[in-house]
Amino acid sequence: MGLEQSAVRTAAVYAHGPVVTKPEPKVLQDPSARLDVVPPAAARSRLTRIVAVVALLFGVATLLAGGRVLLGADPGYRVFQPLLVFNTAMGIAYLGVGVLIGYRSRLAVAGAGLIVLANAAMFMFIAFLYRTDDVVARTSVLAMAFRTGVWIVLLLALLWSQRQARAGRVNT
Repeated sequence: MGLEQSAVRTAAVYAHGPVVTKPEPKVLQDPSARLDVVPPAAARSRLTRIVAVVALLFGVATLLAGGRVLLGADPGYRVFQPLLVFNTAMGIAYLGVGVLIGYRSRLAVAGAGLIVLANAAMFMFIAFLYRTDDVVARTSVLAMAFRTGVWIVLLLALLWSQRQARAGRVNT
C-alpha cells in the first residue's frame, strides 16, 4: 500500500469509522513454475545431493589450502601468487554454487558453468606460463587440471540430473 493510500485510509477511519476491505484472493502457483527452482523431482535426486555435497566439500578444501598458504604456510613448491589468489577466491565461488545446487536454484547450472569456464581459462593460462616462462610449478598445473576436471564432471552430472528430473526419471 502506498503512502497516499495509507493517508486516505487513515482519514476515512477518522471521518467515517473503519474501512472494511476484502482481502485480495491468494493465487496458487505450481512450485515448479517459479523461476528460481528446478522441478520438485530434481530435488529428490540423489545425484543432485551428491553434486551439492562435493561442491561444498571442494570449496572448503580449496579455501583451507589457499588460506594456509596465504597466511604463510610453505606448500613445498613455487607459488604463483595470482593463481593462489584466484584459487582462494574460487573456493568461495565453489561454496556459493554448492549452496545454489543444494537449494535447487536454476542459477546453479549457470554458476557451475562459469566456474568451469574460469577454471579452464586459468588452467590454459598457467599451462602456457609453465611451458614458456617456468614461473608456475608443475604441481600447480596438475592441481588446476584436477579442479577443472572435477567441475566439468559436477556440471555434467548436474545437467544430467536435471534432464532426468524433467523427463520424470529420478532415482530417489
